[in-house]
Amino acid sequence: MRTILYNKVSRVYFQGVADWTKVLAQAFDFKWPERVVRFVLAAGLHVSDMEIVFAFDDERYNIELPIDERFGIKLESRREPDLPDRVWADLPVLVNARHLQTRSVRASTSESNA
Repeated sequence: MRTILYNKVSRVYFQGVADWTKVLAQAFDFKWPERVVRFVLAAGLHVSDMEIVFAFDDERYNIELPIDERFGIKLESRREPDLPDRVWADLPVLVNARHLQTRSVRASTSESNA
């Protein structure tokens, strides 16, 4: 069994430091899944784009696994980065600001009628 790194977005296997290949047989064998995970993190690759492939002589038995919590990685949800607390300090006021819009619409309506 070989332990391979696969980029599921570009559909290529890791071959070397700057090389990727579409041919599974040419892919680099990391030997252990922990090595794949360490490489992905050290190289700054997008974890969510990568999979570990346990490749056997008979490809029918290959196993593809996402790199996730099973391998000790805490995955971040795809969201915007956190902003400093001071930016969100007025959030409750902004959420409840619908009444301000209603008042400004009424004010502009009454001004246009005058």
